[in-house]
Amino acid sequence: MQLSIPLLAFALLTAAFLWPVEDAINGSGLHLVVLWLVLGMLHALRQWRPRRDESESRCASFGLMDLGVLLIVAGHVISTVVVFQAEGDRRAALNLTFEWIGLFAGWRIFRSLLLDRIAAAQTVSVLVAVAVGLSALGIWQHHVVQIAQSDWYRSMRSELDAALLKQDGSGLMRVSEIVADFQAKNIPLEGPERILWENRALDSSEPLGTFSLANTLAGILAAVLVLLIGQFTVDRKSAQRRSVVNGLLVAVQIGLIGYCLILTKSRSAWAGAGVGLTVLAVIRSQAGSLKKVFRWSIASVLAVAVTFGTAAFFGALDKEVILESPRSLQFRLMYWTGAIEMLKEHPLAGAGPGNFRQLYLQHKVDESSEEIRDPHNFVLDAWCSAGLAGFTGILLLIALLCRQLTRDEEHAESSGPTFPTRTPSRRIVAGGLVLGFGLHVGWDWINGYSFSAEDGIRLLLIAGTSLFAAVFRSVVRVDAGIGRAAAAAMMVHLLAAGGFEMPAVMLLLLVCLVPGTSLSGGERCKVLPAGRDSGHVDSANAPRWMGLPAAVALLCGAIVVLRFGLMPVSSADRHVLNGDDALYRQRIQRSALESYQLAADSDPIGVTPRQRMAELEAYRLAELQIQIESQSQAENGWDQEPDMNSASATRNQFTSAIAAAESLISADKRSCSGYRIRARCLAAGSILLKKSELMEQAIVDQQTVTRMYPSSVQDWLELAVLSHAAKSPRWSGLARQAVGRALDLERTNREWGHRDQFLRPDQLILLQKIVAE
Repeated sequence: MQLSIPLLAFALLTAAFLWPVEDAINGSGLHLVVLWLVLGMLHALRQWRPRRDESESRCASFGLMDLGVLLIVAGHVISTVVVFQAEGDRRAALNLTFEWIGLFAGWRIFRSLLLDRIAAAQTVSVLVAVAVGLSALGIWQHHVVQIAQSDWYRSMRSELDAALLKQDGSGLMRVSEIVADFQAKNIPLEGPERILWENRALDSSEPLGTFSLANTLAGILAAVLVLLIGQFTVDRKSAQRRSVVNGLLVAVQIGLIGYCLILTKSRSAWAGAGVGLTVLAVIRSQAGSLKKVFRWSIASVLAVAVTFGTAAFFGALDKEVILESPRSLQFRLMYWTGAIEMLKEHPLAGAGPGNFRQLYLQHKVDESSEEIRDPHNFVLDAWCSAGLAGFTGILLLIALLCRQLTRDEEHAESSGPTFPTRTPSRRIVAGGLVLGFGLHVGWDWINGYSFSAEDGIRLLLIAGTSLFAAVFRSVVRVDAGIGRAAAAAMMVHLLAAGGFEMPAVMLLLLVCLVPGTSLSGGERCKVLPAGRDSGHVDSANAPRWMGLPAAVALLCGAIVVLRFGLMPVSSADRHVLNGDDALYRQRIQRSALESYQLAADSDPIGVTPRQRMAELEAYRLAELQIQIESQSQAENGWDQEPDMNSASATRNQFTSAIAAAESLISADKRSCSGYRIRARCLAAGSILLKKSELMEQAIVDQQTVTRMYPSSVQDWLELAVLSHAAKSPRWSGLARQAVGRALDLERTNREWGHRDQFLRPDQLILLQKIVAE
């Protein structure tokens, strides 16, 4: 099969859904960004020098929806510049900005490809096939994998508890093995993190697909379900002529997607699917009165949304209003009000891409326990991540979609990409799926990922189901109404869920918006005369001469992403994995530190390797403190040279820990993590080195932490302990204030049932002792 632009575009589209897109903030999908830019360059060159296949050299002109997407990209760039100036998490900001540049390239490719009727039908077929594969995987996860994982964890946890009771060497050895296995799988051993992990792993059974969150899978399934059902409402005469076998296959696909969607328990996705199907029904309806009601409904919803947003921004939406709302909406309202309070302080550039959590924690209400990474609303997320430019861009896309939905639909089947006049080739669809799966597996293999038997089963399940859905199903025609309904479904879902900074989610939304772009930018596609068999729709095209500068710009963009994104991130990730292996499996702390240092050197603005180094150095210092206080000489806690005395070793370890904490602070000054670790190290150094001034510096750092995260009960507890340990009247008032705040937060957490935030009995006793003294 000859490689072509549509084939390669379908391959990248397939690969976009095969990795945990929530990890885009860490740069996991930058290889796809480079490939999108390279493919865009090839497409631009074909526009400049047309080839035999004219469909691959067509380039859609620039419309209003293009302007909306471009505003979002420009907003990311501007906000990233602000993040660099504020010395926030620069790596996260750069990664997500690169992702949106890749999304814009993909958007322009599909804007041009879907001028072709055949390509429009094939694109929907690729999306449906991938969604069917994800659904099959999700159902298998729900009924098989999660039950087995729960049984394994309970068995291992019971064995760990039993081994801890043994006093002999075999028990200690088994404890070490189980702990290393848990740490290698990122399973917390104790504290609030363990409670949160067990709540997710044992008490929930929602399928995840290839993603990290059930909500991500749910949103994709909701939109594709509307696309799948919409394909068979285009032409009733054509539906009557379809074979019974094909109808059964389609029914099975709808059943798989629908059942998996139910298993996700995502109410926002259910609502989105319902709205999308309603929109589809209204578009297909011939009743003028129904369409008028629909238009007024959209106008009313928009009016309510504007009123709600205005009230929230000016403080009319207070805590009392939130507490009177249904429980299911309370936490979302808390997220949104906290995000709005943050935006009041940073209205122009927002928090910046990937920097929402750091600034949001300053405004998180006490009743909310989750440290969210986005505001769970794509409109607010656009403002928080891309500033006013991104906010304007997303509002423009919403307005254009609403405009399309409220237009007279008498020309719905004659506008935008419409029916193929000949049967589209299923070989291109199947070829794109195969290349996409191969790209995903190849990239993992290049990065040294070792596939387990479970990984092989998972890949075979999703690949086999997707290919079956693509090969044994007729590729049917589509029209603009299907894309609009699916886009409406996705937008409704994203009003209460994260996804704005997840490439696969936004790529699906943008592709769904493509069929309606001919109505948004002043363009009008012409209907081909009956009997013409080219499969193309005439539309305004960009000038041919624009292809060359566009190709040069895309090539430069690919080089920039490769040099400042993919290369440092990939190199740092490899060293971090080596460090984790040395720490958790080999139990060699020095080798782990060396690997983390190599990772930090590979990525000068990376936060993760510096976080690992600071946490490990602080752990080694705490371990040293325990050793000195107990007057023991444990051999596996810290590396001591034979000729080095204890005082020198203490000073060296303290210096290393402080340097690692300060390196973390320099990587992200907006985060409280570095200040928290430095406060602990200073407090330990004060005791070990007998320097009271270090304890005062620790108190100052911990005060900074509580200002940056005022609703953290653990941080207020730590501030109370440090202020009391200073043994100075200067800090006694601060100690009482910290104790009072910690107890208030403890009562709030217990009232709201935030088990992961509860203080332990010994911590409560410690607070009472501080008050008494």
